[in-house]
Amino acid sequence: MSQPKIQPPVVRCTTEHIDDCVRRMHIEISGKELKRFHKRCKKQNIASEEHISHALMHTLSTQTVPEELPNIFNQPRLIGQKAEFDFQSDLSLVLEIDVWPEIELPDMSEVEILMPNSEVTDAEVEAELLEQRRLIGTRSQQSGNMAIGDSATLLVSLQCAGDPGLIAQNETHQLTLIEHSMRVTVQGVQVDINPSDLIGKPAGLTIELSFAVPSNSPRVDLVGKTVQATICIEKVEQVEPASLDAVITEYEAPSEANFRMQVRSALQQVKLDQQQAVVRTQALAAVAELLPFKLPKFLFQKNLLELVGSLQKALLERGYQTEEAQRAALNDIRQQVEDQAARQLRTRLLTAALRDRHNIGLDQDLLAAEINRMAQVQGRRPVEIREELLQNQAMDGIRGRIMVIAVADWIISQSTTRTVPTDVFEKEARSIPI
Repeated sequence: MSQPKIQPPVVRCTTEHIDDCVRRMHIEISGKELKRFHKRCKKQNIASEEHISHALMHTLSTQTVPEELPNIFNQPRLIGQKAEFDFQSDLSLVLEIDVWPEIELPDMSEVEILMPNSEVTDAEVEAELLEQRRLIGTRSQQSGNMAIGDSATLLVSLQCAGDPGLIAQNETHQLTLIEHSMRVTVQGVQVDINPSDLIGKPAGLTIELSFAVPSNSPRVDLVGKTVQATICIEKVEQVEPASLDAVITEYEAPSEANFRMQVRSALQQVKLDQQQAVVRTQALAAVAELLPFKLPKFLFQKNLLELVGSLQKALLERGYQTEEAQRAALNDIRQQVEDQAARQLRTRLLTAALRDRHNIGLDQDLLAAEINRMAQVQGRRPVEIREELLQNQAMDGIRGRIMVIAVADWIISQSTTRTVPTDVFEKEARSIPI
């Protein structure tokens, strides 16, 4: 229902501090001012008394909030019984409103951020060269058992213990069998495959794995659950790697030394990009965890509902078809869901507080880089992506993500950093729940 544009009544408003997140407003309107308001509504043909009452509450909710209460999360809510507006007597109302919590930011120099040793080793370069040789090498159907270097096409199905349905069914993944553990990601679930699970196995064979989903998994609906992976070896190909000279010719590199330098540089950039994302997440989570501020109840409930909505879709895909079944499954992971909603909200509030306190602006270079990345993935021009984002009113979401990156980078610049080996970084930094 559209709200009438009418001159609001003159009110007297006093504000009471309830806690970090709530303010209480005591509003008084004289009978004379109410009567004038009533006449103005009548002149604009707002005949219904109920409609006039609604217009008055809307006006109070939007125009009586004091200027010293920034960052309002919702419209004021009426405390006590619903007011009766007879427009003849004095009126007294009590409203409450959720506001930005008071955040005391810690000394960032006391925050330790783990930084990985991102140096690319000679062994990694050689492994990538071999992979490039295999990509343009000769492939032939392997009728025998799998061996190191063979290419396997796998059909992966996942089911959570106790689920009526599957997380994924026959999702196709292709990998080259190597001497070290391999990983595929299926519907957000990481599945580690040991070489011994595949070596000596022929095409057509099915293997089964069972594992617990770790606490830092993005699939909060599966954290701590036991997942059964059924992996069908659909096809096995023997790969005869091409010569290194053939690969150098394929990439039109001027020399082997130059090509090796290109490979090392590319591996370095990929590793930096992957690790930088984890470092930023770690930085935000580490600082947010230090802040003892109270979460605004209204905003927490909103954040929780959004998270539950996304989880309901995941549960539907896992075979929970009825609302009752979904409710029971959500109740089973209630604590994990509430913890994640709280972490997400704390990070959002921290990001906004740091942005405002230290005037951290939007990095236009990062924004342009994100749009270029999206354009490259979709095979389109960046200007087309930008225009589409603006037309679909999706640019604010992109800007929001870039702002989070800018704040995380600021935290890192102000914190104490400690460089650790990659394996230590993988174990410690990635164990932080997000």
